[in-house]
Amino acid sequence: MIAYLDFGAFDSLYRRDGCTAADVASLRKSVYGRNLALALSIHHLEEIVIARRVPPQALSAQIRFTLSFASLRYLLKPSADLLIDEIRSYAASGAAGSPFLHGPAADAISSGIGELIESDGEEIAEEFVAALELARARRADLAAIVERARVASAAAADAERSVAAMRALAGAAGALAGCDQRGIEGLLGLRIVRMAAGIAAAPPEPPLIDHAIAAAARAEIVVSADPRMREMVTRLALDGLASSSLPEFIDSIRGA
Repeated sequence: MIAYLDFGAFDSLYRRDGCTAADVASLRKSVYGRNLALALSIHHLEEIVIARRVPPQALSAQIRFTLSFASLRYLLKPSADLLIDEIRSYAASGAAGSPFLHGPAADAISSGIGELIESDGEEIAEEFVAALELARARRADLAAIVERARVASAAAADAERSVAAMRALAGAAGALAGCDQRGIEGLLGLRIVRMAAGIAAAPPEPPLIDHAIAAAARAEIVVSADPRMREMVTRLALDGLASSSLPEFIDSIRGA
């Protein structure tokens, strides 16, 4: 099973808020036993590092804790890029794109985390911070794309709202012509795009947008402390994507 814990759920796990050390050990056992994988987004890291709400040693400890559950090799791109790249890939080939971060940004993240952990949080590389700040800035881009789809959907007749949202998303990705040629309705087969269209129909707060898109990219279950996130995932009924609170999720893992 691949699960996506949004930042609030990951943070609760770290702080033992609503769970115990035994619960954490149970989850870690499932991960190490390869019965469970936790998907990690670059947004998890930027919410920990850019905010810097804690002393250096605590920052390092939280990063180490997070990476004890999830691998940087499968770090998800910023959610705006997940959405745009998925649409462009469909327009070009009809296939889904890779959701994982590669290239210089991935290298900066990997080396930056190594330096941060080695220095116990005292040293944070400029390239590492720049990559995380760029990911944070992409939140505004995603919100603007979803708003564009929301406006287009609201202006369309009821029967045309889904297509109007898809066309707006494709236009925002600069791939409308390619998607029209391949068939705009085919975008409905892509969970990331369906999630974005669903968010456009009833947009939640921006932080939830990022994690909802990231979850749709890879996970089978979204774990969130926010009932709005859980309700939205349930309402959209995307194939193969369920939702759960952290306590419910831990209970399900323990009982598996």
